[in-house]
Amino acid sequence: LSADLALALDGRPLIATDSHPAPQLVEPDSDVHFEAVGDRLFAVRTFAPKSLVRPGSTLQLTASREVTSLRERIRGQLWQNLLVLGLAAGLALATALWLAQRLGRSVATLADAAAQMRHGKYQAVPPLQGGEELAQLGVRFNEMVEGLQERDRLRDTFGRYVTRQVADHLMKNTQSLGGELVPVTVLFSDIRSFTSISEQMEPRALLDFLNEYFSGMVESVLTHHGVVDKFIGDAIMAVFGAPVPEPDDPLHAVKAALEMRARLERINTDFARRGLPQIRAGIGLHSGQVVAGNMGHAERMEYTVIGDAVNLASRLEGMTKELGCDVLLSEDLYRQVAHAVEAEALQRITVKGRAQDVLVYRLIGLK
Repeated sequence: LSADLALALDGRPLIATDSHPAPQLVEPDSDVHFEAVGDRLFAVRTFAPKSLVRPGSTLQLTASREVTSLRERIRGQLWQNLLVLGLAAGLALATALWLAQRLGRSVATLADAAAQMRHGKYQAVPPLQGGEELAQLGVRFNEMVEGLQERDRLRDTFGRYVTRQVADHLMKNTQSLGGELVPVTVLFSDIRSFTSISEQMEPRALLDFLNEYFSGMVESVLTHHGVVDKFIGDAIMAVFGAPVPEPDDPLHAVKAALEMRARLERINTDFARRGLPQIRAGIGLHSGQVVAGNMGHAERMEYTVIGDAVNLASRLEGMTKELGCDVLLSEDLYRQVAHAVEAEALQRITVKGRAQDVLVYRLIGLK
């Protein structure tokens, strides 16, 4: 590499090469440093060869090299690098914003679908964009939706064979044989002289006839928070208070019986118009303690209630024809609803299988 030289003695310039900017760069500094002269930049280093001068004098030899063009190249390269870095940062930022938007849309889609689940609306989400983890989350969410839909289909199907309250109770609890003692009100309803009606109709027509009657009766029970425990031929057994008890279960049962009476009148009016037989039904109600739970076998069980209260309600339904009324209440039930119900005390009756007489009331209506 070529360099410009300047020679100075005791700080006074002696001689310099033509292109050396002496004496400005003559300095007592042995380290390389940079000096600017106008717009030009020099790399400078000063030497002091002591062996070439007499004692007491200082000889300085300054070597310099102009690095202005090098500086410009470095500056240009720096700006180029900064531009590339800026473009890369901008591209990275744009990519990050794009990914964030995709992620945000995916999360919003998932959040909306999850919010709909609170209202019982299960909807699958489209493939989520935003990374493998989020895509897997979408897949798992859709699997959960399918599971909930299947559970609801099972519950709906199950609910066609048992009432919704019983279905919910069975699906929430561990299923094992056994039960617990609970207070309930039991309602029995039965069609009078059903044998003579069935003899007049074809089996398929008879089934349609019964289903139309049952639809109105069951709706009356469900409207007043009752549970249809079972159908026994043309009879209905309903329970108020199990599996989910409510404070006004006895009154709910009485209101259900009154609504069954009113619905039966409308059903008979329609049957008469269509030339179908008229239905007369008896209803018996009683409140008492029963055992409510799963009965049967570990492989084939049924949620039901058993006990003296069930038997007495069934007996009261059977007494309606003999006593000439359509709805009979036991004294135990009437005491609980007397504030709201109008009923007529009939007589004390002896029920088969029960040692104590029972005072029965004919239900008139609500006060």
